[in-house]
Amino acid sequence: MYNPLQQLKRLPWLTLLQVAALAVVAITLLEGLLLLGYGSVPLLQRMLQLLFSPPLDILMVVLVSGALGAIAVFFLEQLKRDIYITTGVLWALVPCLILWILLRGFLPIPALISPNQTSLIGIVLGIFMYGRKYWR
Repeated sequence: MYNPLQQLKRLPWLTLLQVAALAVVAITLLEGLLLLGYGSVPLLQRMLQLLFSPPLDILMVVLVSGALGAIAVFFLEQLKRDIYITTGVLWALVPCLILWILLRGFLPIPALISPNQTSLIGIVLGIFMYGRKYWR
């Protein structure tokens, strides 16, 4: 008889957690550079204020969290070539990223991506748009 929990046990969870951690660190560094530029470049400050004002703020959060998902799949492709990427692996990458975002929330650093529904939608879109060739 088919047991779906058996498939969950066979996923490379440790590797996915490592890749997700690397992606969250990369996005955190990019956010830090953006914050540094926000304080020192007036043109960038005005542009970011415009992009993160109410009509566009939800779209920007979806785009930034989508970039996080896409970066995670990119790192998975490039750094862990021995893993056979399937739809199940892509779905398993989602909770790994959410876990690291939750853990990053305990650090006293400002972040564009917080653990909410909008970010979850962006992460799923980013993972599956970039990992489209692995849909099977």
